[in-house]
Amino acid sequence: MSNYESVQDVFISYAHADDDILRGAEAGWVTTFVDELKKLLHRKLGGSGASIWMDHQLTANDQVTATLMESVTRSRTLVLFMSPGYSMSDWCQKELGRFLEINSANKNRENVFIVELDSTARERWHPRLQELTPIRFWREGRDHIPQLLGYPVPNPDPDDPYWLNLNKLAHFIADYLKSHSQPDKPDQKDTTVIHFDNNNGQTPPVPPSPSTKKTIWLAEPTDDLIDQWEALAEALRQAGVDLRPLGLDTYPRSTEAEFLASLRVDLDSAHLFVQLLSQIPGRHPKDSSISYTALQSSAASAFSRQQQCAFLQWRNRDINLDQVSDEAHRQLLTGAIACGFEEFRQRVLATVQSLNQPSVIKSPSEDESLAICISANKADYDLGLQVRDILVELGADAFTTQTEPSPDQSPTEFNIQLDEVIANCEGMIIIYGQTPPVWVQAQYMRARKVLAQKHKGLWSALLDGPPANKPGVGLAGKSLITLECRDGFFHDQIERFVNTLRGEKHV
Repeated sequence: MSNYESVQDVFISYAHADDDILRGAEAGWVTTFVDELKKLLHRKLGGSGASIWMDHQLTANDQVTATLMESVTRSRTLVLFMSPGYSMSDWCQKELGRFLEINSANKNRENVFIVELDSTARERWHPRLQELTPIRFWREGRDHIPQLLGYPVPNPDPDDPYWLNLNKLAHFIADYLKSHSQPDKPDQKDTTVIHFDNNNGQTPPVPPSPSTKKTIWLAEPTDDLIDQWEALAEALRQAGVDLRPLGLDTYPRSTEAEFLASLRVDLDSAHLFVQLLSQIPGRHPKDSSISYTALQSSAASAFSRQQQCAFLQWRNRDINLDQVSDEAHRQLLTGAIACGFEEFRQRVLATVQSLNQPSVIKSPSEDESLAICISANKADYDLGLQVRDILVELGADAFTTQTEPSPDQSPTEFNIQLDEVIANCEGMIIIYGQTPPVWVQAQYMRARKVLAQKHKGLWSALLDGPPANKPGVGLAGKSLITLECRDGFFHDQIERFVNTLRGEKHV
């Protein structure tokens, strides 16, 4: 057999304890899984399908260590079944170590797939695996006890999560095998560790190169938004992004700390953050009163500020905020974009497209950047952050100012510094959400003393945001434009203000 012919498409790495045959089953769980995976790959790839190596193929005369290591070396992909038994198996760790050694150049971002069979401690995984998002083939049963999907035998219902996840995995493997040519020599082979993910089943027909591919984080939704989540996730995959998490119920839910630790791994690499919000906050960890929705929102907000990335949150425009009894969740919904789902989906895809556009370096004479100050009271701080993200997306420099002195500042010192920031900006956006109208009026009058001397035309905007049932603020003037955003949709209105400012700048 030639070296070319001996290359395997998929290597199965598993602990034998996870493949024990139980009463009522004809084969072990892993064996059944691999048999079904092979059938799906045959259908997706055509021809002879994919060659899958599992240690059933060892003969009595084989030298186990040598044969296993040779098979790992000649495998293009690796499917890794993570479980307590896998972590404790010396054989499994040797297989994994060998594969990671051979594939050290690509850092296993695309070629390691983890099929998670049980709740395991991520911090105990191999360091090269810890940055990957596993696909969970278990769910929390009664009393929060992990329950393996398809155990002891798979449910024949095609809509069962077992089959849906298996089909996604097969699609992902097939797409990789089709897009990476078969090597001519063993030392040139394109090996892949199959990182089993519950989410990422697809990549686009013409994926971007690894150096330009963007990572988009799409928060796990409440149960009533699963259909919308799937639709948006599918659209993002078709757009060629690296989607995180890879599927639903990916993050462990045993404790708040464990959930956040896994979540932050994905947030750290994201270029855009997206979350779909329901009228209900949803479930929460058993050791916390904070919902998974709020935990994801808070963590994503922190990472978006740190990484200067946009965070787009959506809610259905039909949600009546007055009927949301949970105060914290109502605050979260208040700052979200309120529109139809399709409108939001197009907004997200447009943002992704802008991320993929090559940056153009302009000479100083061509520079049209604007410095815009955002004035938001504590009650509207989150709204101010969303406005900041949109301004950055539109190519402006955004400054979110403090509204009161810090403990180590005197009022005089604070006022001098605030006036200096305002004076060095081309415009100001004052946020009117839940703050009293008199506060908004005071902010406008303060800015007027500074900016009206510098700019004779338009220089200020009043962003009239949610909630809808509140009085008018009583401001008008030739230097002020009102951005009607009580429905929560800010982007077009803010873009109108930015374009107007740019026009004023060149007059």
